[in-house]
Amino acid sequence: MVKNIVVIGGGYAGVMLVTKLERSISKHQDYRIIMIEKKTYFYHIIAAPRAAVEDWDVLIPYTHLFKESKNQVVHATAMHLNKHSVILDTPFEGSTELSFDYCILATGIKYPIPSKIYDVDVADGSSRMASIRSMVAKAESIMVIGGGAAGIELTGEIRENYKNKKIILVHNHDHLLQSSFSIKDRDYVLEKVQKNNIQVILGEKVVLPAGVPDVFVPEKPIMSEKGTILSTVDLVMVAFGNHADTNWLQEHHDTILSPKGYIRVKPTLQVDAVGYEHIYALGDAADLDELKLAFSIKRQVPVVVNNLVQAIQGVHTSMGEYKSKFLKMEITLGKSQGILMTPLGTFGNWASKKGRDQLTKKLWKMMNAGQPSKYPADTKATEYSPTSFQQAQL
Repeated sequence: MVKNIVVIGGGYAGVMLVTKLERSISKHQDYRIIMIEKKTYFYHIIAAPRAAVEDWDVLIPYTHLFKESKNQVVHATAMHLNKHSVILDTPFEGSTELSFDYCILATGIKYPIPSKIYDVDVADGSSRMASIRSMVAKAESIMVIGGGAAGIELTGEIRENYKNKKIILVHNHDHLLQSSFSIKDRDYVLEKVQKNNIQVILGEKVVLPAGVPDVFVPEKPIMSEKGTILSTVDLVMVAFGNHADTNWLQEHHDTILSPKGYIRVKPTLQVDAVGYEHIYALGDAADLDELKLAFSIKRQVPVVVNNLVQAIQGVHTSMGEYKSKFLKMEITLGKSQGILMTPLGTFGNWASKKGRDQLTKKLWKMMNAGQPSKYPADTKATEYSPTSFQQAQL
């Protein structure tokens, strides 16, 4: 009888994990990998700031993710987690209950749009991004709220494409980025942003109208909690307010979730609760004391895969452990400007390479999805559309 390894979540953590795991368990034909992901496409979050301004290939098909047909992507939503099964909102193989021998939780973080989009079908996702690009194009003045990496990169992409727009970046702390970075590095980032003719307002928390979407046309001037009128703008884009995508696990709150809703894990990346040793968690949803970066996920994947393979083989004496540490972070300001922060120092444009295509080609290749239609050297390439997505599925 086939044994299931269920991976819940098809973002960076889920995709990187199943890609390596499929190779690692190829000799164990009695096991198959089932990845649960409600969307029919992978959303390349790293390139989201660019896709909010340019028509960019950020919607990648899952169709050829697995090389072996026994392994599958199931488009469903996980509703409830039992110790040896998950309940889905859509039947798979005749049942909404999917049993597993091992499970990996990789549900990630909820971000504001367009850092993440939640449309299930590619046509709707493509339409949403096109609508945002249209709003950006029409606005003469734009306020981005949130001075983390996403907000900073969004201002850079807007400025590269629109030299004359008024762009304002508002952050509720006295320096950009998180406090885990040095003041020197945060000031350097501020200087780079300001050199792009972007007005930066620090130490002000914006009062958002109730019920507004993440990208909206304001009816009144934007106010701060202090009562200050910050500016009158044509468009507001929210780039703050991230939280773990673990609401579906709330009934396990006292067992496996931290007070902030992240999944408690051991150094082995097993869920840190009695009876859950066969369940792992990684990526942004895991309760790890580090910045939530795709680069960190890349280091977590081998730990989970190696420990899971040992468990399959009945070996439990030499399980690997994940050690959180900061290696690097790259912030881009369009295609040719950027900042690379490493333990060895912080470097400028010459060291920042991500901006050229925002790792888009690399992600398409990793997912066995062929070639993206957009290339930095050919900005007049055929525009992305639901049709090109369907062709990629053939």
